[in-house]
Amino acid sequence: MARIVRRLIGHHASNDWGDRPGLETRSVPTGLRVRRASMAVAAALSMLAVLGLLAFSLLGGWELLRTAFESASGTWSFHPLYRALTQHYMLAGPLLNSLLLAIPVALAATLLGGLLAWLAVRSDLPGGLWLLPLVALPHVIPGFQLASAWVEIFSHGGLWQAALGVPAPMSAYGYAAIVVVMTLHLMLFPFLLVASNLQAADPALEEAGRIAGLTPAKVFLRITIPLARPALLGSLLLVFAYVMEEFGIPSLLGTPSGFETLTTRIYGLATTTPLDLSGASVLALVLGCIALGVLWMQLRLWAGTRLETLSGKASRQGRVRLGRWRWPVAVLVWAALCTVALAPFGALVLVSLLNSWGQGYGPDHWTGSRYAELLHSEELRRALRNTLALALGSALAGTAIAVVIAYASQRFRPRFVGRLALIADRVSFVTFAVPGLVIGLALILAFSGGWLPLYGTPWILLVAYTLRFSGVGVRTVAARLSQIGVELEAAAEVAGLSRLRILARIVLPLLAPALVGSAVLIFVNEVKEISATSLLASQGSETLAYEAYIRFQEGNYTQGSAVSVVMITGVIAVLLLGRLVGRSTQDLTTT
Repeated sequence: MARIVRRLIGHHASNDWGDRPGLETRSVPTGLRVRRASMAVAAALSMLAVLGLLAFSLLGGWELLRTAFESASGTWSFHPLYRALTQHYMLAGPLLNSLLLAIPVALAATLLGGLLAWLAVRSDLPGGLWLLPLVALPHVIPGFQLASAWVEIFSHGGLWQAALGVPAPMSAYGYAAIVVVMTLHLMLFPFLLVASNLQAADPALEEAGRIAGLTPAKVFLRITIPLARPALLGSLLLVFAYVMEEFGIPSLLGTPSGFETLTTRIYGLATTTPLDLSGASVLALVLGCIALGVLWMQLRLWAGTRLETLSGKASRQGRVRLGRWRWPVAVLVWAALCTVALAPFGALVLVSLLNSWGQGYGPDHWTGSRYAELLHSEELRRALRNTLALALGSALAGTAIAVVIAYASQRFRPRFVGRLALIADRVSFVTFAVPGLVIGLALILAFSGGWLPLYGTPWILLVAYTLRFSGVGVRTVAARLSQIGVELEAAAEVAGLSRLRILARIVLPLLAPALVGSAVLIFVNEVKEISATSLLASQGSETLAYEAYIRFQEGNYTQGSAVSVVMITGVIAVLLLGRLVGRSTQDLTTT
């Protein structure tokens, strides 16, 4: 153990060990003072990060609650709540529309994602293991850009009609369009959850059912579905929560047809003159309570789930043979997924090359001027700089906070600092579950004036992104840290190293893959974020996502598509780079 610690910490400990016969000859008071001082510094840093996260979260929540129950004269009143409950256009209508979206989308996405996961993991479908990239691409594309691609394809005179000469089979706007686009956008989550569940479950159970004479359909219904039930239920709740908080898709596809959801109604109340911040706060509290309720159900589901059939990855022999349907199903699945995955991005690329939208799609209408505007437009260049700065800043800040919270909650004794870190861990989980519009509105109310006027500056966007996505980092880092034993840290502490040096020289190198993963996930989520940004962005602090959204909203599809293509390409590049760096750091930590 001493050799391992010496190799990790270099020569610091060699001067203490050297020719001495044992650690007992070391000055105990000096080592004790060093450890106490390092513990104090580590505790102070932990408390600073934790208190900062808690302060911003609690202050924003308090201002949201206060505004929701404040009358025009500034006193506490239930009038805003009464008005929201009694006026159909305020709460009942948008809430009903949101539920009418969330329920069918959750069912459809779980059905499609779960079926594709079963084909990839449990059947002999050709190329089944390569389905993931095609299922993931519609989710990599931000929701509002996927909605814009839908409009470009299915609108009157759009790509469908131009290519086939017949009107599109579906409307570009309205309820049905939102359901389809959201289903395609969110089916990745059921695919991942069900695939992971089926890979962990023992295929011998299904094999035993087949040996007992059960038909493939009965094996699927009586054995496979019960095995995947926790993942299926978790998928339903997760997709339901995402649909309830989605803003970009219903804003672009629903608002033009008069279809309002809770998120679009909140946005309208908070941005349309005359402003109604009390009404927006009431609706935001309702939406936040729904999100927290779904989160509570998810936690109860995970806490009550016990899967005791773990045996590793399903072997090829344990897969279901599709027989004569193998190749027809493969052709159907691959054709559908290729169309769903590639058509939206292809539509964005093609429209970004056009002189003008709707005037023709042939090569004689192509131009690169929209991409040239990205280089010459000061507005777009500023948006690019803001996006990169905010993405890097939120990735670094969120990952640093994640390290502090995860390390303090797992390594500190359950006293003040450890318990505070556990509270911050739960708060980071809650802020990730709370919709972006709710966080954005809360920050506007808390920091639009007074002692810390952040509204109107890029700093409020950095705070919003860090609050919303630090939970991703905490979960990623905590999962990796729980796999690292405390023996190396204990040996280094006995050798006299301070807690900060142990963290820097031992823990952080072992956490490197998780740190890369955390930074990449936060970076990508920030680049795609539009819910909170739509409320918080102001003159000089626009992001690329905001600029693309505004252009689509104004009908400037050529410029909006060009910005979207640059964004999507950058996101895919960052994901691939993060995967490459993560693998290299994983190799370094295992050698």
